Amino acid sequence: MATLITDINGNPNVGIYCYATNKYLIIGREVEKRKADMIGKTLGLEPIITSIAGTSLVGVFIAGNDEKLLVPGIAKKEEISFLKKKLGEIGVEIGILDTRLTALSNNILINNNAAIVSPEYSKGEIERIARFFGVETRKSMLGGTHVPGSLVVMNNRNAAISNLLSSREEEMIKELLRVETERVSVNMGSPFISSGVVVNNNGLIIGNATGGAEAAMIEQALMGWNK
Repeated sequence: MATLITDINGNPNVGIYCYATNKYLIIGREVEKRKADMIGKTLGLEPIITSIAGTSLVGVFIAGNDEKLLVPGIAKKEEISFLKKKLGEIGVEIGILDTRLTALSNNILINNNAAIVSPEYSKGEIERIARFFGVETRKSMLGGTHVPGSLVVMNNRNAAISNLLSSREEEMIKELLRVETERVSVNMGSPFISSGVVVNNNGLIIGNATGGAEAAMIEQALMGWNK
């Protein structure tokens, strides 16, 4: 795995501008091409450049795994059409979730095995999420918050989790999502790991406000060293 430590538009919260799985990489329109190309090279994917709801904060709004991507109902028709075309070319299905909890990546923690979703979603919304992705879906707080997706990043093998999580929550993640876990922070102590880290099985992007020891722990967690 390759690692890139960087910022986007001067912001170390790289995870708000891009979203990656092993099959697709989506980056906001306002990210300069040189930086988008660097991120794509590190993650081993050609970037798909777009906006969601007219903003470049695509990493906040979307959630998905290698087979499917969910976007909020506030996405514009032309954005959805563009993503359907680009992702359809690689066999990835797109779904739309009409919800007031539009920051899907903060509220849905998902990989190819299962999903953990915010308990603030209604029963009907959780059923629609589970039906669309076709994986076991459990509602749960993590780390005392209603935004489970903000506290964990993972590829198909390993997860970097926030220090806010309890031991019980860590065990649930290991069992349900079938990943090895390690506790980390990002950007000089932030517990919101997904804001500062983007990862797939090929590479790792880390926000450049992250300290050297923090970055080493994130690499260890997601590259599987000592496991």
